[in-house]
Amino acid sequence: MDTITPELVTALTLAQEEIKHADKDGKNPYYKSDYATLEQVISTVKPVLNKHGVMFQQISHRTDMGACVETLFLGHGGTLATGPVLIAATQTDPQAFGSALTYAKRYSLSLACGIGHQKDDDAEQGMRRKLTPKPQEAPVVHKYKVMKNDTVIDGTDNPIDYLQLCRTHMKDTKSDSCKLIFRSSEQYIKDAQQVTKGKIQEAFATLRGVYGND
Repeated sequence: MDTITPELVTALTLAQEEIKHADKDGKNPYYKSDYATLEQVISTVKPVLNKHGVMFQQISHRTDMGACVETLFLGHGGTLATGPVLIAATQTDPQAFGSALTYAKRYSLSLACGIGHQKDDDAEQGMRRKLTPKPQEAPVVHKYKVMKNDTVIDGTDNPIDYLQLCRTHMKDTKSDSCKLIFRSSEQYIKDAQQVTKGKIQEAFATLRGVYGND
């Protein structure tokens, strides 16, 4: 339980007035961003706290999720606990835990001392995420296409389904837009007509006759 004394509060207030933001002395290799390392944060706050008769202590709390650290201030007959900071780690190997622990200690101390932290992602080492580019999906290329100029607006590999697509996109024979779609897709319509028989082939012939006689 905290035993916060007026003298400890006064000392922390005076120290807080003097503590400056830690310089960025580390570089995250994943995001190419700069950040203040744990050593830099300690070097920034420890001399000022000690000057005013305050020491800090960091304790680890038990957790199965990664690392959990709490910063305590002690001095002038009192103790102030600043609350635990939990950093999760997706791996259980010592390297991942060590990285998460360092990250938790740095952020716990910075939070306790009121140091504003710049944006950084150096916890990626603790999280062990690999930044690999997402593979691009290959574009789907259909055998029969409904075109508008050079743009594919629909397509299929089945000539019977293609007939339905043509009817959908070219249902208004008086529309300039439908006429343009027919002219852009005419070669695919011919190809589909050649591989079909019976009523389907006749339907393609009718479609070509309607638009071809325009």
